Amino acid sequence: IALLAISANAEKRTITPQVPTLVNGCYQISNAEELYGFSQMMYDWAGEYGDSFYGCAELTQDITVNANVFKNGTLNNADTANFATWIPIRNFLGTFDGKGHTIYGLYYNSEGEHTREYYRLDEAASRLRVGFFRDIKGDSYKDTVIIKNLHIKDAYFKAYHEIGGITGMVDYATLIISGCSVDGVIEGWEALGGFVGHQEKDLEDDSRDYDGFITRQIGELVIISNSYNRMSINGDEYVGGFVGYAEDDIVMMNVYNVGSITA
Repeated sequence: IALLAISANAEKRTITPQVPTLVNGCYQISNAEELYGFSQMMYDWAGEYGDSFYGCAELTQDITVNANVFKNGTLNNADTANFATWIPIRNFLGTFDGKGHTIYGLYYNSEGEHTREYYRLDEAASRLRVGFFRDIKGDSYKDTVIIKNLHIKDAYFKAYHEIGGITGMVDYATLIISGCSVDGVIEGWEALGGFVGHQEKDLEDDSRDYDGFITRQIGELVIISNSYNRMSINGDEYVGGFVGYAEDDIVMMNVYNVGSITA
């Protein structure tokens, strides 16, 4: 797989993606270069095969992508031009295990000169989704993604809509999140959530039993347990501490939100 540097500007934080080591069928991610390399792998996979990647990834230690994204609780605007922009992971199905580690300083800001009307009129831009994962999109409604023991801190995500600390969208798949936390700031207009921006509904129908908790769902199921949100979320509509816009069942157990919500 050919990997390119995310930034060639010497003034910016430069991260050259590296393919993480595969151990016992699970990619081991130990630094920012391997984190960006894993994201690049998912984009390359989608481009080559046209579908999602089924697999496993684990963090082996804490990772700092950008330092000092915030100062005194607010965005460090003086240094934003030097931050490495995060490339959200896409087309991943399987298990991502943070092993209790923390990713610091994810930064994504698509604002630039664009206005809300621009995003409404530009079809490609309007589909932009942002989070640690761009989206959780299955090839079958029975596909499942598990994200566990992952902590994201000092993250800043700004875009038009469908923004979540974990994922911008869940579509045609079940997402199970456990033992996770997010902390930082999300800004946009609609479908903004601390964990999931938008949970979309399709037309499949199924009954599922998770440890005795039976739910009937038409479309996608999101289960969040033993987790908390500290993201401050600022938007216009469909804004929530865990899920911004839910079209179907959300199951939450032993969770709490302490992030500020403004809409």
